[in-house]
Amino acid sequence: MQLPPPALGSGAAEYHWVNPGDKPDWDKLVLRHDTCSVFHSRGWAQVLCSSYQHNPLYLVRLKEDQLQAVLPIMEISSSLTGKRGVSLPFTDSCDPLFSAKSDFAEMFQLGASAGRNLGWRSLETKVGSEWAGLDQPALEFFGHSIDLKQPEDRLFAGLSSTLRNEIRKAERSSVEVIFASDLEGIKLYYALHCLTRRRHGLPPQPISFFENIQTYLLSKGAGFVALAFLQNGAVAGDKAKASTSSTQSGRTTQFCNDSGAASKGRTPIAGAVFLDFGKHAVYKFSASDESRNQVPAGKLALWRAIQWYKWRGLESLDLGRTSLENTGLRRYKLSWGAAERRIRNLKYHLRSGKFVTKEDKVYGWYNRFFGLCPPAASRTLGRFLYRHLD
Repeated sequence: MQLPPPALGSGAAEYHWVNPGDKPDWDKLVLRHDTCSVFHSRGWAQVLCSSYQHNPLYLVRLKEDQLQAVLPIMEISSSLTGKRGVSLPFTDSCDPLFSAKSDFAEMFQLGASAGRNLGWRSLETKVGSEWAGLDQPALEFFGHSIDLKQPEDRLFAGLSSTLRNEIRKAERSSVEVIFASDLEGIKLYYALHCLTRRRHGLPPQPISFFENIQTYLLSKGAGFVALAFLQNGAVAGDKAKASTSSTQSGRTTQFCNDSGAASKGRTPIAGAVFLDFGKHAVYKFSASDESRNQVPAGKLALWRAIQWYKWRGLESLDLGRTSLENTGLRRYKLSWGAAERRIRNLKYHLRSGKFVTKEDKVYGWYNRFFGLCPPAASRTLGRFLYRHLD
């Protein structure tokens, strides 16, 4: 795809359109912004492009090889949902990076102007910063983030008493957590992911999406899969001493390059996918096998990840977005001692020149349909549908 021509902002500042996949030094430029996340990275752009064939159009302002501002956009061309720009698809929140707050309004206007020329129906952003205020939001969500700059004992004390007890129970029950970045680890997680999506009445994302996460992120050291196993011979309530205590900073959690060998032929009972970039990490996906998950293994896996990132010196772990209607999930994330913020999706309809609202479609008739849909059919529908969604 040919990129649009450069655009002039206020003060004759020149903006350019960039495909991060064509810039090997992209991550180096982005990492100079303290607020950057994995969603600004070259790897995440490559995941979206390879999985769903979206076109990356990142609006940037460079000065003396310094990245002063960037608004990441993916062009979605869909026969079902129309041609539009989204910043960014399947991303919990993606703040633009800039030097001054006024840059956002300018970049948004330049993005909308380019979108009209490209035939877009709309331009949508997903902003997790409190300053975002371009008219009314299309949708709002809660966002939650754990401050990893605190001492580990304070992090553990900040958990709810119920969570602390469940983590200790999982340790006593000989739950073993391993971290993996190989393709086999992704496949072990994906089996759990399909079970969980069915339980929630949603189709799973295609396996190619997770394979691309492994190729472009995990294999580059930008995250891992946490897999929780019940050790051979152990049962719920087993009082055998856990191999890693909650005060060991997660350093004895096994980080393996061969998940097949490390799992010793077992299948995990819970798992999660973590992504990281610069100073910040994201708890992107989690799943479990409820039929075998007799102990809170998933909670221990999350605590091990918190310990690991704390030891590595990262500053925050984002727990993703939560629907305003999902009070149970909101309460659960707050129980981890997370700070709460609002994520505001802004959707600008380019023909009418107005900001529009959307309906939060987290719940609907389709939940029952996909809850009853045969797994193979659900996966097939997921492969077809997700490239049209965002």
